[in-house]
Amino acid sequence: MITVAGKTEPVRIYEAMGRAGELTSEQRTLRDEFVCGLAAYRQQDWDTAQMHFESCLGTIAEDGPTHLFLKRVSLLRGAPPPADWNGIWHLSEK
Repeated sequence: MITVAGKTEPVRIYEAMGRAGELTSEQRTLRDEFVCGLAAYRQQDWDTAQMHFESCLGTIAEDGPTHLFLKRVSLLRGAPPPADWNGIWHLSEK
């Protein structure tokens, strides 16, 4: 989930990967690993999140969302959010 500059209400972002039932085995593997990584990310378990996101890249190396979340994990390791962080990423520029 993100909030965009000038807004306060968070928006859930999705990636359309294909039609239901038509994903390749690689896409299904990526999806399942990403879900695990995202859950760990939201729990501030940076090591586990990174492990799952890196596994995603082992499946589909050019996956944009995975690269984005690996970058966020790196940033959040250096400047951890508060313990009550809700996992929402706040964009400050349009």
